[in-house]
Amino acid sequence: MSLSLVMNADFGLLLLSVLRLIHFEGIILGIGAATLLDFIILRFTFSNIIREEHIKVILFSSQVITVGLILLWFSGTGFFLHYWYFNPEKLENSKLVAKVIIVEVLTLNAFLVHYFVLPQIQMQAGQRLFDGLSWLPCFLMVFIGTVSVISWYVPLALGVVQQFNFVPAELILADYSILVFLVNVIVQTALVIKLYGYGK
Repeated sequence: MSLSLVMNADFGLLLLSVLRLIHFEGIILGIGAATLLDFIILRFTFSNIIREEHIKVILFSSQVITVGLILLWFSGTGFFLHYWYFNPEKLENSKLVAKVIIVEVLTLNAFLVHYFVLPQIQMQAGQRLFDGLSWLPCFLMVFIGTVSVISWYVPLALGVVQQFNFVPAELILADYSILVFLVNVIVQTALVIKLYGYGK
């Protein structure tokens, strides 16, 4: 084996390690901030009053999520380029297609968080999160929040659990959709029961 091939292989391994580090850092930031954000929002759903200092923490958490998402896209693009150059057969793994689609959903959901959820929370300063709101914004905030958390944890599971390799993308996406639906049914039902009981 020539020296150039050895150096090329070593560089490929180094690049892959760097990409993995960036990828997991993005997932860690995203999962941590998204989970924290959901718990903070849950705290103000029924009893706690939203104050300005709380809004600052929520806005900061959303910024951390954005950083995590950027790192995820950067490293994900790097993985595709790395596989294309060093290991093309890995591009045949249908799991990659599912991950890209889920991250696209996550990206769209992040826009909804920034342009709907966060402004809604800011408008509720000085009261509980759902005080005076109709069912639609309440439903949307809960839906967006659950999609956010699920869409961060699923890519983590796909990356860590090797058994997902070469599972058809359609099956992964179907299970992901079912999970989003079931979690939302449970959370939305609990919210309606709790708000109705609280109102009474």
